[in-house]
Amino acid sequence: MRDGVIEQVGSPEDVYHRAATRFVAGFIGSPAMNLIDAEIADNRLVFKGGDWLPVPDRFKSARNMRGRVALGLRADDVYPIRARSAIRRRQPAGRTKHIPVSVTEPLGNETLVFIAFGGRDWVTRMLSPAPL
Repeated sequence: MRDGVIEQVGSPEDVYHRAATRFVAGFIGSPAMNLIDAEIADNRLVFKGGDWLPVPDRFKSARNMRGRVALGLRADDVYPIRARSAIRRRQPAGRTKHIPVSVTEPLGNETLVFIAFGGRDWVTRMLSPAPL
């Protein structure tokens, strides 16, 4: 709810994974979702300063694949390659991007990792932290 208006109704998991609005996406979860504006060009999400990411496969068939968009990534969706084995995820082919780490914040059972990309800082989370 925002300013007396219901933004979304659903289970906590549904709201977290399928936020209906930008406000809900940024409000639900800790740390907050990384939300960044981009321009779609040549199947790429192009950010301020020229950094880019490929358009995710699940969106390539969408009719409106051009213009300005907002990309939302949860801290758990971006992680250091070294942490991959610790959290038992498989690295999808072609989804590796080398981005320097700005700072780390060890919190015991997890470490927040801040990276500079697209003209701003993004926060990622390493569960079962590994040294970087």
